Amino acid sequence: MDKDLLWVKQLETPCFIFEEDQFVQNLLAWGDALQSQFPDSIVAYSVKTNPLPYILRIVREHGGYAEVVSYDEFHLAKRVGFPVSHIVYNGPMKDRETFLEALRHDAYVNIENPREIQWLREFQGLQPKHLGVRLNIDFGEISPEDAQPGEEASRFGFSFANGAFAEAVRSIQACGFSVQGIHAHRKSMTRSLRGYQNICRYVTRVAKELELPLSYVDIGGGFYGNMSGKPSSREYAEAIQKSLCFDPLPTILVEPGSALIAAPMEYCTTVLDTKELNGRTICPCDGSRLDIDPFFHKSTYQYDVIAEESHPAPTEEAGDREQLLAGFTCLEQDGIMQMKAPILRAGDRILFYREGAYTMGLTPNFIRLQPRVYVRHGGRIELIRDAWGTEEWIRQCVF
Repeated sequence: MDKDLLWVKQLETPCFIFEEDQFVQNLLAWGDALQSQFPDSIVAYSVKTNPLPYILRIVREHGGYAEVVSYDEFHLAKRVGFPVSHIVYNGPMKDRETFLEALRHDAYVNIENPREIQWLREFQGLQPKHLGVRLNIDFGEISPEDAQPGEEASRFGFSFANGAFAEAVRSIQACGFSVQGIHAHRKSMTRSLRGYQNICRYVTRVAKELELPLSYVDIGGGFYGNMSGKPSSREYAEAIQKSLCFDPLPTILVEPGSALIAAPMEYCTTVLDTKELNGRTICPCDGSRLDIDPFFHKSTYQYDVIAEESHPAPTEEAGDREQLLAGFTCLEQDGIMQMKAPILRAGDRILFYREGAYTMGLTPNFIRLQPRVYVRHGGRIELIRDAWGTEEWIRQCVF
């Protein structure tokens, strides 16, 4: 067994593992990258990517903001200690009460839908400090190399091409308010520097044509996170700085999610048994593909097998046999992966790397309730969310 993986034997599976030190390094790297290019900048962690309160607390303690896209996330950010002025409020799932609260307490609020402009009329007599409008980004028009066929257009924001963005700005101004910001989030399929440069050039063009004196530009997220051969946070920051043609530069917001949390998340499961069936070995485990691939589209994973030490050494012939690591659910498609080696036996553990950004939030309460979550920090391992049981499930239910 790899001695560096002995800590895995301490875990009760199935579980997610959060690597705290790596997450903090990613968060600080983004802050440093932006500060090297912009006098004023904000890193706002995308709460939807992984809303675990422990992670949100770390963001807050290191000076980051919370980017939320619903009233539930807004309340969560407040509950874990973010001042409202350190919240960026986006998305279509705002409600009237939290929308107005956010404006009153100086959150960054980006208008997504026309109904939010109607709510502004209830804000008469006050001037929001950070009010922006989301600009629809159509990669088919501004950066076609960064879109896959059929995915050029976006359903979010207001279109400048059809006049809706300009009309939204005029409506806001008619209510007696100014537009201080443009929100331009759009993840490209390539995540390339070119894609962000084209977004920034488009934002510059729109602001100048409408004569908007912007105090902030929200670039959004969708960045790569510390991956070999991919753009770094500093390269993204430099590309953004070169393509935003404002003097002076406005405050720059970014909303990284997976760029911060993807690499620091892992998932561990234990093989429960093995059986031979139709020419292959079935290896049921206590985990599920639903935990790490809820849309059933992955074909490869990064993983290590931590063998149960009491197992005898496998024979060479056994290694030629197809094995299916099978999830615990009753779904036929809950086959996590096919593999030939090493030979799996009951008690073996499989540690999957880079699993838990988005997928932890998408884990269903199907057959088995929410799994445990551990944190690794320095040399210690700590349980930061216990597995859900019957009591957690029925606490808010009538029966």
